[in-house]
Amino acid sequence: VLDTNNVSVANGLIVKYAGELIKAGKSHSEIIKGITIAIKKTKVFAIADNLTYAVKGGRVSKSKKIITDLLNAKPVMSIKKDGKLGPVGVIFGKKNITLKIFKYLNKQIKSEKKYNIAIGHCVNEKEAELLRKLLYEKHHNINSISVLEIGCALGVHTGPGTLAIALQEKLKV
Repeated sequence: VLDTNNVSVANGLIVKYAGELIKAGKSHSEIIKGITIAIKKTKVFAIADNLTYAVKGGRVSKSKKIITDLLNAKPVMSIKKDGKLGPVGVIFGKKNITLKIFKYLNKQIKSEKKYNIAIGHCVNEKEAELLRKLLYEKHHNINSISVLEIGCALGVHTGPGTLAIALQEKLKV
């Protein structure tokens, strides 16, 4: 059992890479080493439509929700070094959120590296597909982008409208 210190969307990319290693006939120790590298090369960013569900789940205080609502702020969450999901940025406003997420992601994608990406959504497939289109149009170093529903644990704490994006540097098999 390996702890990925991650969430469903990123875990999918890690498991997919493990499958590639198995298909290539790698030994058990090579697969474990590869998965360990994949964990370090995979980042996730989650943006909830609002913090209602995080408050209901006890993850965020009501006062923080009030402040983000007043500022029209949407925290960008990611896995921190301690393995916990926490804020790493913020997106402001209610309009063109997907375009703002796209601009945020552009700062994370390095032109000299290749990526596999997974976009998870919670009842937000239209915006997930738009984000996929924008990423493919801008970046020619993306091997694949999967669009899928986010897992139940992340979904219950973030609620409808959430987008979660996992970036994984392309790894050798």
